[in-house]
Amino acid sequence: MEDEVIPRSEWSEFADAFSRQHEKWLTTIRMNEGNKTEVLAENAPLKYLTTRGESQVHIGVMTRDEPKNPVDHVVQHTSRIAFKETEAGAHKGLRIESEEGPTYDLEFRSASPPEEVNGKI
Repeated sequence: MEDEVIPRSEWSEFADAFSRQHEKWLTTIRMNEGNKTEVLAENAPLKYLTTRGESQVHIGVMTRDEPKNPVDHVVQHTSRIAFKETEAGAHKGLRIESEEGPTYDLEFRSASPPEEVNGKI
């Protein structure tokens, strides 16, 4: 299934809804730049996705090192946000692209419809 590109005018509303629907889902965040991939977080519970200004996206995840304070990953100069689903409609995650080059992939540990995951931690 093709990624669903979120129009820039809907980023803030989408981020709020995404955060509520996927809070605590186990998430891996990868930053891809050229031929290099860096894992920023692995199987970390999602705390929030938010936007600031017109081109900044923040992804907050909980870690063992900071169990009470989310670690904030910032995507500067965001140019595109795309929602990823399986053919069956299960939620896989997001792809966030930056004008500066890096692409960030936020992937859930298992692609699932939200109704099968929420309430089960």
